[in-house]
Amino acid sequence: MTQRKKQMTANWHRPSGVAFARFGRGWMMVACIAAAVAPAWAEVCLQPNTFSGGACVTDAECSPPASLCNMATHLCVPVSCDDNADCDPPASVCNLETLVCEGRGTVLLPPSCFGGYVAPDDFMQIDLPGFPVGMDSRIAINPVISSISGIVRTPGGALGGETQEFFAGMTLNLQGYGGLSIFNQDMVFGVQCKFETSAGIEGAATQQLTAQIDSITGEAFGFDPFWSMFRMTIGGDHGLPSPGQVRLVHDPMTGNFYTSSFFDVNYRIEYTGANAPFNPVRNVTGTATGVVRMVIGAEPTMLVRPVPFFNKREATIMSGEPLVLETFIRDTSPRLLRAYQQTLLKTISGGTSGNIVWDGTNPVINQAHVNPAWALSGAPGSIFSAVSTVLDRLTVTAALLNIPDGVQVNGLRYGGTFFYEATPNASGTFPINFLSPGAGQGFATTLSQAGTPTVPIPFKPFGAIVHVIATPCDNDDDCEAGLHCKIATGMCVACTNNGHCTDSMFCTGTETCVNDVCVDGADPNCSDSVACTVDSCSNAQSMCLHVPNDALCGVNQVCNLTLGCVASCTDVVPPFIVHNAGQPNSTRPCSGYIDPRIESSNGVALDRGTNSVDIRFNEPVFKIGGGAVDSTSFVVTETGGGAPPGVLSVVALDAMTFRVTLTRFITLRQWTTVRAVVQDVCANPIVNTGPGGVANEPDRVDMSHLPGDVSQNSSTQPADLINFRQAFAGGFAAACQPTTNYFDIDRNNTGLQPNDLIRFRQIAAGTSPATTVWLGKNILSARP
Repeated sequence: MTQRKKQMTANWHRPSGVAFARFGRGWMMVACIAAAVAPAWAEVCLQPNTFSGGACVTDAECSPPASLCNMATHLCVPVSCDDNADCDPPASVCNLETLVCEGRGTVLLPPSCFGGYVAPDDFMQIDLPGFPVGMDSRIAINPVISSISGIVRTPGGALGGETQEFFAGMTLNLQGYGGLSIFNQDMVFGVQCKFETSAGIEGAATQQLTAQIDSITGEAFGFDPFWSMFRMTIGGDHGLPSPGQVRLVHDPMTGNFYTSSFFDVNYRIEYTGANAPFNPVRNVTGTATGVVRMVIGAEPTMLVRPVPFFNKREATIMSGEPLVLETFIRDTSPRLLRAYQQTLLKTISGGTSGNIVWDGTNPVINQAHVNPAWALSGAPGSIFSAVSTVLDRLTVTAALLNIPDGVQVNGLRYGGTFFYEATPNASGTFPINFLSPGAGQGFATTLSQAGTPTVPIPFKPFGAIVHVIATPCDNDDDCEAGLHCKIATGMCVACTNNGHCTDSMFCTGTETCVNDVCVDGADPNCSDSVACTVDSCSNAQSMCLHVPNDALCGVNQVCNLTLGCVASCTDVVPPFIVHNAGQPNSTRPCSGYIDPRIESSNGVALDRGTNSVDIRFNEPVFKIGGGAVDSTSFVVTETGGGAPPGVLSVVALDAMTFRVTLTRFITLRQWTTVRAVVQDVCANPIVNTGPGGVANEPDRVDMSHLPGDVSQNSSTQPADLINFRQAFAGGFAAACQPTTNYFDIDRNNTGLQPNDLIRFRQIAAGTSPATTVWLGKNILSARP
């Protein structure tokens, strides 16, 4: 977010570095100076080391005993020596030519880098749902912590290095969005800070320190045109842990350290809008929390940036559209923005080195080889003339130079050959990174400054991301082979419907089109959980196959498709239905059962009746040919010439009992027969004896429905009422179990209640809920 710098007047009143700055008509505390404008990135920061050149007040701030503080200049200076023992080996050794100690030391913290701590890729945020009324708003806040002063360093702390306490200035740019899009404010106030770091490794060329923010507190006070209270709290001391690190890389040219640091700042903002007319945040109040990464300083970097997507390392282009990549080099000697650029064409298919390829379905990884063409000086009229000053840097615009490797330009040169690697994914996004020649990945710099070709410069490379969008189209003919035109967007995509994705193979599952990309389906699960069968998937038959393999069983055993390994068959007795008058472990209702219960719930609809039977066999049974019993294992017939009900479902209650549910209730005053067509484990089929009349047959069950026929004689007569009354007294027994099948006339699952007697009388008289006078009615056909 762009910082907007406002005019301020400062009235310094004490040497501690804290001041009051006028803002509008009010005042607030600031530290040291008015805040600086935040750069778009963290500046390269070269910090003096504590061995020589670093500022100091006491010897402890240098690297004693090899480096001490000169009290006249207040700079760290190396001491004289005769041998290594006078220094601090191995961090410092004696140079026998100059007879002074030499070493690298470390740096004093916190860093005093230009621009301070910034958040170049993030922002703090205040969410205001429903504000103003009927709208949602938010305020994005770009923070800068700078102007550090009054530093007090104390050895020790939780990280074992030191604690730094100091004052700083907090600069915030507040930009509204949504219902607050007109709101913009620059705010500056002072904060008190406490940081902790681990100990620096004196003498090491690269030092990485653990760091944390214990506390940052401050608030705007006095009169502010927008806020009556605005308070910032950060750090672990307040339950807001904010870890970070400091990285130091030694520069062999200057002896100092490139310094960079970051913190993941866990913040809390408490705010109350001022009750003032025309204030866009009037009376709004609340607390906002979140985490932003704030950085200070940087190492020399080389980064790839797409053109013309300025200040971004991410771009979106159409497939086939040319893209220019600029490579920027940032360091501190001199402070120039150096650039070269090379065109890489993005094509929909094919291509040579230098192309990024995506055919919409199968990305191809190509290596893009770029020879350096360096812009090493920005003096107008020398090598290029199109320059502009930005933050005391020179920005090269539209310059494509052809400078051979290693050629010196205006006293400074860089040499080397660089490679990009484009690694696309299925959605057409290409992360572009530097590739080290010969190393296969990463980046091993060979850059060097003029006059010192053996001293490498420690550049850190940063890549870019390019999103390639498929070519515009009106129909499939406009697209490359294998792609399809999405009419709604006019783009060529991998698919627009599931049909574009199918491979017509059963064994690969069902492919679907999701967000214009084909997604593989789950492969069918062909496991039957039977250990002795060989399971496979057949595309030719579009089904799973299960082949029994007796070799997987033991001696005198064979493989059964359902039961697994079973004893070899010697049984020749066919299976049969167990009738046994509906007793436990037999068929219910029993064969010959006549349902005497109510047929309707309202006197109109025939919505009560029998539609299932639990058939019990004498042994485990299977469908003919093997396999689990299913709806094909039963045949339903009915007397009277009408169409019988079908089999809706078959549920195995155990290996020998199956609940057969029909597609409707059985027909009133007719006989319905359910015949089993099954076999036992030895493939003996059940015997079809044909209709047997009143006798129970081994392969079938007969059922009928005649309301009021308690005596089961196929006719509803006054005697049935007598029998029902006798049942109350225990003098009449049901033909077979369970008794609720006979005496639960109202079908509430509890028989022989007073209400059942009332329903029986209604059945006999034809009073609702009965649909007709059933007294005198009989079954119209003989039992088959």
